Amino acid sequence: MMKHYIYLLRFGLYAAAAMMAAACSGGSSDEPAVHPGIDPAGKAMSFAISDANLPLGASATSRAQITGDGLTAFTVWASMRSIADANPGACTPVFSTGEPASPTDFVTVGKDADAWNYADGNQNMAYWQNQSFYSFAAFAAAYPAGTPDTDKVTPVFAANGHTDMEGHNHHLTITGFNGTRSADLIYATETRMVEDLDADTGPVSLTFHHITSRLQIVGRVDPLLVTDGRPNPTVTVTSITLSGMDTQGAWDGSAFDPAASTDYSWTSSAPGTYATNFTPFSVGTGEPTDLFNPAANPDGTDILMIPQDIPAESVVTITYRHNEGDDTAQHTVTLNLYEATVAIGAAHWLPGRSYRYTVNFGAADYILFDAPTVEQWDYQTGGNIIVQPTN
Repeated sequence: MMKHYIYLLRFGLYAAAAMMAAACSGGSSDEPAVHPGIDPAGKAMSFAISDANLPLGASATSRAQITGDGLTAFTVWASMRSIADANPGACTPVFSTGEPASPTDFVTVGKDADAWNYADGNQNMAYWQNQSFYSFAAFAAAYPAGTPDTDKVTPVFAANGHTDMEGHNHHLTITGFNGTRSADLIYATETRMVEDLDADTGPVSLTFHHITSRLQIVGRVDPLLVTDGRPNPTVTVTSITLSGMDTQGAWDGSAFDPAASTDYSWTSSAPGTYATNFTPFSVGTGEPTDLFNPAANPDGTDILMIPQDIPAESVVTITYRHNEGDDTAQHTVTLNLYEATVAIGAAHWLPGRSYRYTVNFGAADYILFDAPTVEQWDYQTGGNIIVQPTN
């Protein structure tokens, strides 16, 4: 039986986060614990988030998905350099204390009522410096309860050699990500040119995007099976397995574009079993039931997929039996996700997209796979984007 999870949001400090790459030069190890070049008497740096790209209203405490009303903390890295500096590599980590024993190049921001504040009691607060260019990268993660620390990612703030004033950000990288743990990862970047301390120092507004894909495998009994002698036909699903896709991944934020139709930010490996559910549950003719996360089955799991080109071997294997009728024997069927997705003109799972595959349980001798739909998991302004066949 699948391990029972109670899903909780967990936002950790990444105490082992790496120092910025050598391309950015900060203060020496002898400097006091102050923010380099920033006047504490100036305007304090503050943050805000845009909920436009996180779904609202979902129960953030029941599943490992971060929603707009469920985001309670995030970690942010930042660098700065003088606008007048001719050397684009001469940048400084904004949150660095300068203490070699505690090389903090990030800060955690938490939600207090409707405001976002430094989670460390303002001990690591930064202040804006005039005539400076800033680059920000922010991250949060949600894991199922019981996820071992070895499967939790530690982002690294990468300088990529420069911070310029054309919007090229410093960025985060992630290695060793275990996609089977159903972790939701969100990411945001922002830049700021400060040429006037009065006009240019409002809150840093961060728009987060999911960087994994979401898969839903849903099923229902074909309504054509409804008869006078069988008014409420049901089937019992005894097991379901998702397999054949890559389960390990590494991510490079410098290549991440949430609006792109292709993705180069993820590299993946280790094909294998991604999710299983061996707890029997019933499916009827009503609204489709999530076969990995049915409402009546707490052992279900959200499928948060590593974005990747869909391998031809990606399949869902379902074992089920009809509860009424002449044939109540157990049947097993294998459905190919690659073929189903290619049929709608897609061959890869993209970051921030939600892919829904619908299974129709027919008579004992057949099972159908509806054309899948693809929508923006991010619920971006303009409404959901639905991709489906035209005939």
